[in-house]
Amino acid sequence: MPITGLRRIVRTTLIAAAAGALALAVLPAPEAQAATVKYKIAVLGDSWASGEGNSPYSDVHCDRSKNAWAYQVKMPDGNTVKEDKAAGTATVDFLACQGAVTANLIDTPQTVDNVTYPVQIKTMDTDVTHVFLSISGNDLNFPGLLVGCLNNLPSTCMANINSTRTNLFPRALKGLKTAIEKIYARAPQAQIILTGYAALVGDKSGWGVTNVGYLNELAIEYEDAEFGVVQDMRKLGIDVDFVGLFDAFWNHSYGGPKSEWIFPPQLLSSPVRLARYSLHPNGAGEIEIAKLVSQYVEKPYTGSCSGNVIAGASNNCVREIQAHLNSWARKTGTKGVDLTVNGTFGPPTLAAVELFQTKKKLTVDGDVGPLTKKALFVY
Repeated sequence: MPITGLRRIVRTTLIAAAAGALALAVLPAPEAQAATVKYKIAVLGDSWASGEGNSPYSDVHCDRSKNAWAYQVKMPDGNTVKEDKAAGTATVDFLACQGAVTANLIDTPQTVDNVTYPVQIKTMDTDVTHVFLSISGNDLNFPGLLVGCLNNLPSTCMANINSTRTNLFPRALKGLKTAIEKIYARAPQAQIILTGYAALVGDKSGWGVTNVGYLNELAIEYEDAEFGVVQDMRKLGIDVDFVGLFDAFWNHSYGGPKSEWIFPPQLLSSPVRLARYSLHPNGAGEIEIAKLVSQYVEKPYTGSCSGNVIAGASNNCVREIQAHLNSWARKTGTKGVDLTVNGTFGPPTLAAVELFQTKKKLTVDGDVGPLTKKALFVY
């Protein structure tokens, strides 16, 4: 819902009756005009969305970096998310958390350092305009797979990769598909941008050329599979784009021929594992991901439904309206509005529209026309 602050200039004339003189009051300064929120952004997923390794953090358990690529993406107005947020023209639900798997987006709270975080999609606002997403790498146990190939025989590395391909690929891709569907169900008007995972290790990494080849082959195969999921979702009418990172990072991996955009690995013991930030994008890598994602960002879909939307309709316009009504009710504490976002303009949606119109002092007719849209939608 846009903030529509108007600049007011109040001029007051005082009549001094006793003196019979006219005195002009000092004019107060104009009120500051509130910024209109144009973009409502949700950042969901795992450490590749949280900006792992790039301190400072806004949350030291989930490692949510203030320099994560999501903040550096350029929006259609030419400003970065960080700039728009500072200006009050963008809001950010930063919910990504290191270590997250698809279940933590869908239905399972995540516990990190003895702190429990709620399910990401259920916490996300329903009226977001853009969702930046990275998820399913941990469903593949990719960190464990990397440890299994680090300084081990190629036969050991290949055995681990084959196990991952056979046993974990289907589950990870199913979780990815479900996560996208759930995001769409909660915020049908949002553009979803899914990023893949980068090339991590190069020939000079010390892991052995054969092992590096095995790992990169698997990464390419999974990126292709992620793109396939996105194509299937687009066929269902879901506005989702895929940003592959492998090619862009190919020469900039750890041990690659050019400047490294990836943190080096640090192996910890008891149990043997990689440190959190190991083989994640460094500052240069975050900048490059932001550049790639910026090419896909669209102007908000919100408010694009033409004409009046009336009771009995059944389409994506109604889903959009339902999502905005739920968000408005939650933010304002309005009771009695908890709509199922199903695209059907039935009695519950009609009642919610009429309540919104009453609260906003609009004509209460139950139709979502231009004035109701202007009050309800984000532009």
